Amino acid sequence: MKEITTCAFCGSDKATVLYRGTDMLFPYYTHEHAVQQCDECGLWYLNPRPDTEEEILKMYPPEYDSYVDTGKGWFLAVRRQVWKPELRRHIALAGRDGHILEVGCATGEYLNELRLRGCRNLVGVEYNPEAVRLANERYHLDVIQGDILGGHFADQQFDLVIMRYVLEHVPNPMETLREAARILKPGGAFIFSIPNPDSLDARVYGRHWFGHEIPRHFFNYPQATLKKMLAATGFELDHIDFPYIPNDWILGFKNVLLNNGTSRAVARLVDIDNPLALALFLPLGVLSGLLRASGRMHVHARRMR
Repeated sequence: MKEITTCAFCGSDKATVLYRGTDMLFPYYTHEHAVQQCDECGLWYLNPRPDTEEEILKMYPPEYDSYVDTGKGWFLAVRRQVWKPELRRHIALAGRDGHILEVGCATGEYLNELRLRGCRNLVGVEYNPEAVRLANERYHLDVIQGDILGGHFADQQFDLVIMRYVLEHVPNPMETLREAARILKPGGAFIFSIPNPDSLDARVYGRHWFGHEIPRHFFNYPQATLKKMLAATGFELDHIDFPYIPNDWILGFKNVLLNNGTSRAVARLVDIDNPLALALFLPLGVLSGLLRASGRMHVHARRMR
């Protein structure tokens, strides 16, 4: 574990502890971490932070949700339906002949959906070697093991870079953003999704907010801070979308139950794969979206020309 003494964006050594906690998803990981907020720029960050490959891989076991189990075909079918508008937007931005990179592509399902819709020039990057193996084995995709910094991509190689819930996991967000700008063509699109610490559910749940996801989320980005970080790394912010989904309300409530002694077997009923939970919390998801305060943000930016 590495103690963090300065902010990754502005370099300040002054920060306020917002919350402390342990891993709610995998109880065998018992180390306590603090979620701190930089007093100067507002960036949220985890302290201390795992910094060896062994520590990081331990946080992402095979049962981690992003690594899709082929036995959950119905769950993937739901994801495909949810992805449809996103897939259309991405294809419209890059074209079917455009060069597209997905960073943190997990087991390759999203890239495969792009390919099924006629996209030809697709590359993925994924840190977990087992997920890379599954992506290549299941879909015969071009997936590189590692991160965007180790991909050794050419300058201005891509028309579109996608990062779906990745930026909160990386230990070096400024380097990651600069690298995304370097490999994009001038005017190329950078589309990424991240948790929203300014959200309504973050305020309601506090330390139980699912977006903390200790210890996998190294950073969370208040919107004012995010805009400054994008400008500092060569991007123009187009707009931010706020999805109308109940997921973070459900998962936050599950964290509350677990923290108050509810058994995991019972808490497991409150999850995003339970249709009843989805129906019960959907009004909160819709309200959050209408208020532009949902638990997640879809950020649309472009490399400056």
